[in-house]
Parts: sequence; structure tokens; C-alpha cells
Amino acid sequence: MSVDRSRIIVCDDQKDTALTLAQLLRLYGYDVFSCFAGAVCLAKARVWMPYAAVIDIGLPGITGYDVARGLRGLPEGEQMLLIAVTGYKNNIKDAQVAGFDWHFSKPAPPASIVEVLRNPGLDAEYGTRL
Repeated sequence: MSVDRSRIIVCDDQKDTALTLAQLLRLYGYDVFSCFAGAVCLAKARVWMPYAAVIDIGLPGITGYDVARGLRGLPEGEQMLLIAVTGYKNNIKDAQVAGFDWHFSKPAPPASIVEVLRNPGLDAEYGTRL
């Protein structure tokens, strides 16, 4: 099954952050679902199968690490591009172990996130490829 590369989930408990990034990604032509809790992200991904998810680590209920592990367990989850965007410092190793492909510290420049969405195998300014 082919994944629609335009589908992106943005999950951040700071609603303004999630909605702003989602709107910016729409300007680049992406079909974006934004949410504010990890459980919602997982539920949407099960039925929508996005190409990528941009996930905050410090989510209420379940952490972004738990969300990443859950997404990796879904059908097609191993192919999903997972991007951690977090205010936590020094957690790059934890993000890698959880299954993230990229790690950005907040505030992450939207242009760098778009660069990763378009070319996940290349280096991006301000982000760390895991």
C-alpha cells in the first residue's frame, strides 16, 4: 500500500504551537491533522496512515516517546517519518530509542521541518537525524 506523502500529523499540547505549525505546513501543500494529546495522535494514525508525524515529547497522558513506539507498531509504521520537536534538552538518545527519525529543539524553524519532510535522508539545519 502506498502512503500519501502529503499527510502529516502535528501533535503538541501547546495548542497555538500545533495549530501554527499545521497552518504553515498547509501553506506548503501538506494535508495536516493537528491534535493536542498522544492518544488522539495514535487513534488518527490508525485510520489515516500519515506519511509523517511531528510530535512534542512532553504530552499529557502518554509521552511523545510512547506515541512514537505506538506509531512504529502500526501497519506501515516502520515507514512513517517521525520527528520529535521538544523543549526538553539532552534527550536525543531517548528519542532515538523510541523510534524517532529526527530531533528538533523548540523553537524549531518550520522551514527546517519542511526540509526534512521533503528530504528525510539529507541533513537539515537545526535538527539532528537519528
